[in-house]
Amino acid sequence: MSVGSLTAKVVLDNPKHIYCGNEEAVTGHVLVRYHSMSSAELFGPLAVSVTFRGRAKSKIYKNNGNNRTIYRGRAPLFSFSKSIFDGPIKMVPNEAKEIPFALSFPGAIQQVLSQGNWDADGRFSIDVGDPLPPTFNIVYHGFAHRFDAFTEYRICTTLSMRGIDIKLPNADDESNSALVPYEQHPTPKSQALPLPKTLNHNVRLQNALLMPEASRPTGFKAKTKALLSSDYYPEYHFDVLTLCPQKLFLGQPITLEIRVQPNDARSTAPVRPDITLSAGVLVSIQAQTVARAERGIFSSPESSGNETVLTLTASSPDLQEPFGKANDWTKVVVTKPIFGVPSGFSTYNILRRYTVKVSFSVLAAGKSTKVEKELSVMILPPVEGEAANGDHGRGGSMAGPSRHVVGDDDAEVLPGYERPPEYGDGHSIDEVGSAAGKMDLRKGKANAVAV
Repeated sequence: MSVGSLTAKVVLDNPKHIYCGNEEAVTGHVLVRYHSMSSAELFGPLAVSVTFRGRAKSKIYKNNGNNRTIYRGRAPLFSFSKSIFDGPIKMVPNEAKEIPFALSFPGAIQQVLSQGNWDADGRFSIDVGDPLPPTFNIVYHGFAHRFDAFTEYRICTTLSMRGIDIKLPNADDESNSALVPYEQHPTPKSQALPLPKTLNHNVRLQNALLMPEASRPTGFKAKTKALLSSDYYPEYHFDVLTLCPQKLFLGQPITLEIRVQPNDARSTAPVRPDITLSAGVLVSIQAQTVARAERGIFSSPESSGNETVLTLTASSPDLQEPFGKANDWTKVVVTKPIFGVPSGFSTYNILRRYTVKVSFSVLAAGKSTKVEKELSVMILPPVEGEAANGDHGRGGSMAGPSRHVVGDDDAEVLPGYERPPEYGDGHSIDEVGSAAGKMDLRKGKANAVAV
């Protein structure tokens, strides 16, 4: 006859915290509760273990007339188990106990898939020693493409009581587990180089404002002649050079250098007109996600989607001042720091990469010219040491149309790097509680927790 049941739930000490790399331990506890219709105490040997695993999954939807086929891709990243308690336990009905744990992410991917299940493709890679991808989730429903893809890291728990007839929780029940947000290991300072690239845009102006006021046509006849003559008005040529970084770092702003370079050799205007930025500089970060499934009869089914994940405004104190010798014909504009997107990554079945689109207008001789440039970029993890000094704190988010935000809604911060306290190993719940002079397995907290 069963004496009742035990339930267990994994609880993280800081469920909103994003862990960068493996230097910081993931801490929490397994909350074990005893349920029974009688008032009898439960006494016996209890074993509690936790399993920490990471995986990348994709699901591709293909429509063929009225039929839909779903193709799946599964890529395990790592999995390991750890015993966190093995000893006698004594509990009364409805009593709960916390059993602490401290786990660390592995330094790299630990599981390798069979290459025979996947087509060779240089865009996708996952090998032992490659970095773990960041936590990511997308549900994409486009006009011609539909797919789901995610990477996740989860801690599950398993209970056992040898020789006692008691109902135990299902180890495969993910409702009792906890998801751990993750971002890739911080970028070493020696590698935190922006690698700027120059994007060129040529501007040609030709109108009456480029002429001295006394020489401008007046009257219907003169204006008609000017309109019908291609060389009546002088020309002014200049290049707009935008220096844009090819490497972007989470938690850092994007710095752009906009330079105007007059082309006097091609210009016929007697004077140089004032050249200004007519409005702010918009910087859009666009993401492309490619998902694929394991190889079918002929090939690996694949789907992709594009989305704008972040739009920032770049500004500077002298934004409205004309370009000229005083500022070396150059303006440096800066956005707010980048938050809310994961760094770029690639696994066997998911590819995430980014493009930056820079848009602004220059005003000269009464004409506004729109400059719009795109550049493929790499979005990399935070620079090493910057979050550790408390500049950004903690927080962050995942990406995708169906976006799961981790952290405060208004907080634009990165994970902190404060090292968690060390936990001691115990042999039995009652022994540890007695030795500490408390009822808890951890210092200064009650062991029997009412929830």
